[in-house]
Amino acid sequence: MKDGLVEVAVVGKFGFVGVSLVLGAAQTVQRSIVRVPGSALRIEAGAFREILHQSPEIREHMLGYVQLLIALNAQIALCNARHDIPERVARWMLLAQDRIGGDRIPVTHGVMAAALGVRRPSVSKALSDFEAKGIIEGRRGAIRIRDIDALRGEACECERILKDRFRLFRDMPHHRRVM
Repeated sequence: MKDGLVEVAVVGKFGFVGVSLVLGAAQTVQRSIVRVPGSALRIEAGAFREILHQSPEIREHMLGYVQLLIALNAQIALCNARHDIPERVARWMLLAQDRIGGDRIPVTHGVMAAALGVRRPSVSKALSDFEAKGIIEGRRGAIRIRDIDALRGEACECERILKDRFRLFRDMPHHRRVM
């Protein structure tokens, strides 16, 4: 395994970084890295704290996400300790696909290996096997999912567990949404 950063959460269109601010910290201790291109909204920390102070409804919503993130982190840690690399690669791609909302994941083998905390050749082998089965199609700097049901069959049960837990947050009644 390569020393360095390991991914502990995947944030997409329904999430946010900076949970330390929600918990009252002056600054975050985590490092956030954007792994795929896209757009995001940004707010200054002081302005965010003021919104949390003025709106109990928004604060509750954000605390609900923090609770979810803690559960997701625990599940990902368990997955990384218990499951083989191909299962984890499939899980990672499915979660990325869910956050991105399309069948094309703009990521390299190296980026995925770094996210999973494993060696690049291990990820390349798993992806090569998936491609040989017709599940994915690899292109330079991107992977296209061709058969999402087959990819789910390759993933460990953690993918379903993570998706189900995240669905609770994503599907909150509209009156509680902050977006």
